[in-house]
Amino acid sequence: MSIQLLSISTAVEKAIKKSIAEGVIYVVIAGNRGSDLDLNNRNAGNFTPSRVSQVITVASSTRADSRESTSSTGSVVDMFSPGENTPSPVRTGTSDINDFFRGTSSAAPKVAGAVAMYLETDPTACPCTVSRVLADKATGGAISDYDPNGFNTPNKLLYVPSSWPSPTYYSLSLNGTSGYVQVPTDSGVVGLNITGWITIEGWIKLNSNTVEQGIIERYGTSDGGYALRVTSQGKLQFSNLITSSNFDSVTGGITLQTGQWYHVAGVWGGLTMRVYVNGQLDTSKSSTFAPGSGASPLYIGRRASGGGYFNGLIDEAGVTATWLYNPNFTPQHRLTGTTKTKAVWRFDDQTAKECGGFNDGTLNGGAVFSTDVP
Repeated sequence: MSIQLLSISTAVEKAIKKSIAEGVIYVVIAGNRGSDLDLNNRNAGNFTPSRVSQVITVASSTRADSRESTSSTGSVVDMFSPGENTPSPVRTGTSDINDFFRGTSSAAPKVAGAVAMYLETDPTACPCTVSRVLADKATGGAISDYDPNGFNTPNKLLYVPSSWPSPTYYSLSLNGTSGYVQVPTDSGVVGLNITGWITIEGWIKLNSNTVEQGIIERYGTSDGGYALRVTSQGKLQFSNLITSSNFDSVTGGITLQTGQWYHVAGVWGGLTMRVYVNGQLDTSKSSTFAPGSGASPLYIGRRASGGGYFNGLIDEAGVTATWLYNPNFTPQHRLTGTTKTKAVWRFDDQTAKECGGFNDGTLNGGAVFSTDVP
């Protein structure tokens, strides 16, 4: 995006954040206020959209690998990219001529091109993964005068390899005794406090089907939420809760076997609760019971009330604030964002980082990763 507002717009940032959660990747300019008399105006962190931490913010460098004098800087900058004297066709009257442009509006498109090239290798890559890959490949220490105002600007220069490495995909591996992921409930525009229509889903591979195991759960003793778990009979169970003792749930009839991957989903759309296994409707029941509001953390791989540790593999865990599936469907092996996606945890970076970068989790109790994926 070759655009920068003159101030901060929470409305614009809200729209950008929601679309990032749904899978959109943004490359934006740091701005061209590097020579402004007001020191605050030189900082890209003071303007929309460059200050949004989940976008890729680009500053401009010269052919001599120094900061272009007009380029804004700041800790929100992800990297520099050549912006000086970029040839570009221009329409003048009835003629096409070549002209030369400069600044961050010339630098950012090169990074966008690198993003497009990487997506040829990994078409469904998360926004956070794309940002990390480009940052990892960038050349460190290449830019002189990169942080003239002491804004903690990173010294990284865009680097595009002749070919991008093929990605390795990972799943979350849990030991059934102590391992899990904990995610704080953010109250922001992509927060996990959902009180309306909802879909919880993921891929699971069980090592045991005779003990109760939490897959994705968020509720507390006195606040509400939702839960998707495996019962001690090996059945899928989905619940909406007002508190830990006030809830409604639906339990499937299919027995989930050990040692094989299943896509599992719990869905509520205002009138009906449903559980799906491998895209096929398992069980449904009439219910107007909505998930209650709350601020409790979300857990992947254990019950929200404690215990119930998952024994096996979890991948592509997702929470969406709408009814996604009706009727049967073909599950995606790699979940992609959709309208009202709140979070997707893929684990491909061997972290508990969430796909859009809004609901990042922490690993606990020996949670590790596996190359065994759906």
